[in-house]
Amino acid sequence: MRVVKGTAIPANIAIKNIHIGVDNKKYMAGDGQIYQLFSADNATPLPTSKDQWHLLLQKGGNALRHFPEKTIQKILGDSTGKSTTINATFFDEKRKTLWIGTSEKGLFELKVSDDRATLVGQYTTENSKLKSNKINALLVDKYDRVWVGTHAGVLLREKVDGDFKLHEKREKIVALTALGPDVWILGDGILWMADDRNRWIPGDVDSRYYQGKVRDIQYDSEGRLWVASDIITRYDVVKNKVERFDSSNGFTSKQVSVIRVDQEDALWVGTLDQ
Repeated sequence: MRVVKGTAIPANIAIKNIHIGVDNKKYMAGDGQIYQLFSADNATPLPTSKDQWHLLLQKGGNALRHFPEKTIQKILGDSTGKSTTINATFFDEKRKTLWIGTSEKGLFELKVSDDRATLVGQYTTENSKLKSNKINALLVDKYDRVWVGTHAGVLLREKVDGDFKLHEKREKIVALTALGPDVWILGDGILWMADDRNRWIPGDVDSRYYQGKVRDIQYDSEGRLWVASDIITRYDVVKNKVERFDSSNGFTSKQVSVIRVDQEDALWVGTLDQ
């Protein structure tokens, strides 16, 4: 395993999002620009428009979708001019549903048809089981379960027309990722695995995994856990082996914003500083 510093995107671009498509096409986005990557040294900027709200420009954006900016502003209640901070997004292709998690207004559920989006509902501490309006992570798994990581627990909807239930309400949830039928939930110092029967197995976040603040987690096809903090680590569960990537082997950024694993198990790292 070696670290390759990409030159395809200008170094002054702060990367906010990475998306790996089902066809293994790769996209990085930041500072209002979306790039399609062909290699670490080859990328093409894609057209964007200021009057459009591009999903890939949002944290967690996972589809080449865009909607009129005014429509999203109206849904989020930004018509007064004060913009809402978006912390997480997830597009459910199967259900044509867009989820938007915010820093102060809770969770929004939107129905999507072509380039149109309409509000289905807004979930807050006032009308739902949320204990915090700060949403940090979103995921819809292979069983159509909707996972919402918040500053105070995990909001989970197990059935499409079911109700949300709150789990681990005392824990700040940092990230969510899926591996096969299982969903992994990262909190401050704890990592849960939830299986297809919604059985939760807790475990500590080994100090070997990280240095500083943990910012993102991903699993590859071999079941190895990647952890992004001030360094990058790869943990092989079967071999109980931890590999560290830091300044000693070419990884020098301490401002990782997002990591994603492609279909060839290559890790792509987005940073705010390099």
